Amino acid sequence: MQAFDWDSLWRILALLAMNAAVASAAWRGASAWFAKAPCTERILAAGALFFAQIVFISAALGFSGLINLPSFAAAALALFLGSRFLKLPDKIDFSHLSTGEIRVEALLPPVRALLILAAACVAGAALWGVVLHPPPGGDGYIYHLYFPAVWLQQGRISYVDLPYGVQAATYYPLNTELFYLWLMLPAHDDFLANAAQIPAILMGAVCVYALARRAGAGRNGAAAGAALALLVPGFLQQAAVARVDLFFSLWFLAALYFLYSWNVKQNTGQFILAGICWGLFLGTKSLAVPYSLLLFLPFVWFLRSAGPRKAFTSAIGMGAVLVATGGFWYIRNGLVTGNPFYPLELALRGVTIFPGAYSRDAMTLFHTRDPDVFARISDLFLGRWLGVFLGLCWFTAGLAQAASLARRGKNTFVYLFIVPVAIGVLFWLVNPHNNLTNGRFLFPAILAACAIAGLVLPKSRSRVGQAIYWPAVAAAVAAGLRGADAGIPGSDHALRMWAGILNSIAGRGGLLNGAAPAFASLAAAMALGALAVAGAKLLKISSLARFTTVMLAFALLVAGLCFSWQYQRETKYEWLAQAGITGRGWRQIEERTRVYYKETGLRPVVASVGGERAYGLFGTGLRNRVVTVNVDGHSEWRFHNYQMELDSSMIGSSNGLNTGMKQTERPQCHRKRANPRDWIRNLDSAGVQIVFAATLGPESMGFMEHTNDGFPLEVQWMRERPDRFRRVWAASSPVARRLRGASHAQPVAEAVEIFVLLPR
Repeated sequence: MQAFDWDSLWRILALLAMNAAVASAAWRGASAWFAKAPCTERILAAGALFFAQIVFISAALGFSGLINLPSFAAAALALFLGSRFLKLPDKIDFSHLSTGEIRVEALLPPVRALLILAAACVAGAALWGVVLHPPPGGDGYIYHLYFPAVWLQQGRISYVDLPYGVQAATYYPLNTELFYLWLMLPAHDDFLANAAQIPAILMGAVCVYALARRAGAGRNGAAAGAALALLVPGFLQQAAVARVDLFFSLWFLAALYFLYSWNVKQNTGQFILAGICWGLFLGTKSLAVPYSLLLFLPFVWFLRSAGPRKAFTSAIGMGAVLVATGGFWYIRNGLVTGNPFYPLELALRGVTIFPGAYSRDAMTLFHTRDPDVFARISDLFLGRWLGVFLGLCWFTAGLAQAASLARRGKNTFVYLFIVPVAIGVLFWLVNPHNNLTNGRFLFPAILAACAIAGLVLPKSRSRVGQAIYWPAVAAAVAAGLRGADAGIPGSDHALRMWAGILNSIAGRGGLLNGAAPAFASLAAAMALGALAVAGAKLLKISSLARFTTVMLAFALLVAGLCFSWQYQRETKYEWLAQAGITGRGWRQIEERTRVYYKETGLRPVVASVGGERAYGLFGTGLRNRVVTVNVDGHSEWRFHNYQMELDSSMIGSSNGLNTGMKQTERPQCHRKRANPRDWIRNLDSAGVQIVFAATLGPESMGFMEHTNDGFPLEVQWMRERPDRFRRVWAASSPVARRLRGASHAQPVAEAVEIFVLLPR
């Protein structure tokens, strides 16, 4: 490894200090509002307040053009100091977690086995996520990381153009992207982005436990449900990648939990926390809007006994909290485009309520009518046996337990059994992309199903009662062991992560060997941290020994993070080069721009055209500025400007270009007036030195103008202008893709070409 970079140390300490300040403020706020509540409710409230503060800071400073470390650090410090004025009714200790509400030592053996298995799996995911860079597949490289990187370089939140035909993502609600921005800012790098969803999976388990207990479950049943939530293969896969779906699931169930708690206790803090979680849910995905019907119904039902005045003030208060924590994205869209749900067109019975660029035809293009997709989704994200177990919990004991709850007067909790089915119905009818890949949109239903499992598992400690828990252990183990050879790709993800970690430490991990110091340091920090939390009562260690353990764990954590960041900077593009032709192209860009930056001290500017995943072009430490320039004379316009100002009909093309399918599917009004001279002029204005071109994906080829070899039309323009563009690298590889309208996979070349822009 290279010599240690001391600049890394202070940046990591700055990141930890910012998070510690916000976490302290969140914990004090939760303690002030929920001093007498169960510790799980306090932890859940603190987590929601932690993320709400980060969203508030990032959004307020981002829209104000103040995305820089001093501004963010000052805001975190202000929240920390402000929280010191909160009055805490009593002293609250973290050790209550291990001895009060949960009481791990009193749980049944099968439940303890589930918790140990879950802890091992999540620890592996956390180690993997912290040490390894974000993998190149999926939405992370399309926009989850791409948008925060652009915002960080621009110093403000803006609408970001994407390098291919679909521009919808830039108008999405982007709360989790604000969290990625928060993590990337101190280091000016993404080295912790891969672990961003680890808090979400942990809080999701806490939420499952708390909701099951609130509904009347025993400690064993609730703990088993929480452990199952940590062992869902789809959740473990997502926990170690830069996506948003675990947060999406968490905020839905947390909002439902706090709505129930507010209904029971009529506590203002629970009302506000319900609104915060609901708002964070709305700010995570636009799909949260239809899913919010399942939160709106109990909210209205709980208001039925309130007078008109209280109901009105409660509705206004809830609306204000929703806007502050996530609804502001929709207001932004409404102010800029006239449609809060832009680019989606909202119509009712043929009457357009909000005009948009994406009609019903466009949105239902990938909508399937095959009901077998639910079985395939269950196999992919749950594993067959875990899916069967959760299904049996619902279909058999679930209905009986619902009737029992109704007889005991807790009929509001019967609604919990409706939630997974209702989410499935909304996924099928309202979600435009109800295909196998987007089965992750059912994660809220899976999380709710885990809470139901905790509710219906018996409280009895008899042999029969204990025996009923063992199938849960067997189902979880079976779901995590089957693997791709059983038709469930990646369900053995936790096993493969631990195998990679152990091989790295043993020196048998190949490219992973350099990560051994990071893995070892972080694993030791985890072990010491667990000892410090659990050791006060279980092991009866002294206060001095506990303090020493905490300090040693912190030192190992900092060392592990430094090793991790150093490892990622040295090997990131070696890993990416193994991801196919596009990854090899990214490595070429990294090598060229590193030399340019070293020789000139200037940040290179790279233009991206074609392929969906542009994030790999930023280089180590987000060195490069990555842009997508317009293809006409409107260099500052965004997609909504074109959609509102120009006719959306597509101009035909010639010279070997295919016009694609009908424009109603994915409108290309931003490319209607494409002109090579304007595009080159825009490149010059942006200071571009390198153009990275990748072939379009099979879906994009169906609606976007492209050359006969699959590149967007800009590549043909560069080939026709050797006086302005020199091709310096090219590679291609035939891969099997299923083109739209084809009955079987057929070879389509995946190719990359890199051009240098020559002076005029």
